[in-house]
Amino acid sequence: MFGTDLPSTRARRPYHPADLELICETLGEKLAGKVLYQNAADWYLKR
Repeated sequence: MFGTDLPSTRARRPYHPADLELICETLGEKLAGKVLYQNAADWYLKR
């Protein structure tokens, strides 16, 4: 499950939309969707 406090003021550099694009390009649409949304949604809905 992916968690973040972005946009963070403690990061060495500010968040950029390309950061999210990199995750999607690296994992592919289906896995990125699971990491960034679906896994957490499933976990909360099953509680």
